[in-house]
Amino acid sequence: MSTPSAEALPPQALCRRILTALRHRMRADHESTYLQMLLTYVIDLNPTNEEFGALLARYVADGRPGIAEAARILQETRRRSAPEASPPLPPLPETLRTLGALLDEAGAAVATIEITDQGAHVCVFGKLDERTLSPLEVQQESSTRVALRGQVAAAAAVRYEVLLRSVGTRLEREYAPAYRLLVTPELIGVHCSTGHYAGFPREELIAQQQATKRPRRAGEA
Repeated sequence: MSTPSAEALPPQALCRRILTALRHRMRADHESTYLQMLLTYVIDLNPTNEEFGALLARYVADGRPGIAEAARILQETRRRSAPEASPPLPPLPETLRTLGALLDEAGAAVATIEITDQGAHVCVFGKLDERTLSPLEVQQESSTRVALRGQVAAAAAVRYEVLLRSVGTRLEREYAPAYRLLVTPELIGVHCSTGHYAGFPREELIAQQQATKRPRRAGEA
């Protein structure tokens, strides 16, 4: 979990990051997608930013729908990951969802997370991996994963990405300037800088997630 530069990601680095996350989510029997093929092509080509923009524009106009859609996804991801002068952190549910994805990809069982307006710090127990991310880096990590949503089937096992997003949704109801989280397989504990503490059992978060996906019946509020 080495710390990347806070500058704009070069095309090769951006595509490599997306491809790594894509492969982590894919089942072993999942077919190669147009997105995966385009990512591999860009990584091998290693274009400049200008060449990358022209390449994507050409493929967006491609007559093959799969190629055009993959290029459109990369175009949008590139736009989202572009640096701003003073970018804020994404909304708390998205920030925690992104940090949860990093924990999943690192194979973390237990970890701590600290979030302030200055960014986030993640420490994975057992592997002695630590990473500090600026708000821009969190946005860049988020943008590379937004590209994958809907592109691969949902994982069978409940991931920290999903659990921490649910925690973030709950925490939004009571804003705090900073949060410290202890993430374990069975419980996610949160200390807010306001002095508030909350514990979120895994089963409770899973039930919350399933409830948001359950279609409403006629007559339900």
